[in-house]
Parts: sequence; C-alpha cells; structure tokens
Amino acid sequence: MISRKSNSENADLAIKAVLQFPITIINADLDLTMEASKLKSRFKLSNADAFAAAITISQKATLVTGDPEFAHLKKEKGFYYQFI
Repeated sequence: MISRKSNSENADLAIKAVLQFPITIINADLDLTMEASKLKSRFKLSNADAFAAAITISQKATLVTGDPEFAHLKKEKGFYYQFI
C-alpha cells in the first residue's frame, strides 16, 4: 500500500522499520496453509484473517484485534482473542 500511495523506496523503508520490532516471521508452510483454508471454509474470513487465526491456534497465542469478524471463532478450539 505504501508503494502504491507513495513509492517503492518508502515501502522498503517501512519494511526495514517493521523488522526492527521484536516480531517473529512465520512462513506459510503447507500445514499452516491447510489450517487457514479449513478455517476459511467454515467461517466468513478473508485469507489474511484465516492465516491470522491459524497462526494464533498453532502458536497457542492470543490474537489482539479490533476486527469484530473474529468473534465468530470464539468457540473454535485453541483460538483465543482479545477485542480492543
């Protein structure tokens, strides 16, 4: 989006800035992709949201979100979220 609204140099700077935060990059391997696709088939989720939910479950994490669409997953085993 930054590249489209500004330019690719600013997009590169934004990526470098984000990578300075203490985050872990998780690759979308086959297992994660399959879990995301199963969630997407059962719930009304975008691809990005399905992956966020699948990562949350696989990492035994809590998803902090302002997106009310995740409320549909509240009964999904292993899925925890905090709505802000």
